[in-house]
Amino acid sequence: MPVIIAVATHCDRLRPVREWNPPYNIQQPDNAKAHSIRQACDAMAHDLSLPLNCIVPVCLAAEKPAYNIEDGLMPLIHEHLNAAQWVRFLRCLRQQQAESYWRQWRKQALQAGQLIFNIGKK
Repeated sequence: MPVIIAVATHCDRLRPVREWNPPYNIQQPDNAKAHSIRQACDAMAHDLSLPLNCIVPVCLAAEKPAYNIEDGLMPLIHEHLNAAQWVRFLRCLRQQQAESYWRQWRKQALQAGQLIFNIGKK
């Protein structure tokens, strides 16, 4: 399976809306905002059939400092980068094998046609 990382944006807009005091520990929520973020991530994980550790809550609102990009999203991308490159390699390998198969099949068909043509001449 390819690596899938879901980014839960706008987590600053979850209830309680007026509260925004990051960082939030969603692994063990200790306040209402962290609990809301955890519930949103749980729902995304369920709906997308992804493990919870592949859901990253972030905030990129212009009026607020970026949240959980350098501490959460970037390390997760880096962690899964090798696996993603491996999946890409396998996909390219399958494509190459398919192209090689059809090239070989075409070559054999041409050779068979030439053989039949040469037998017909004799």
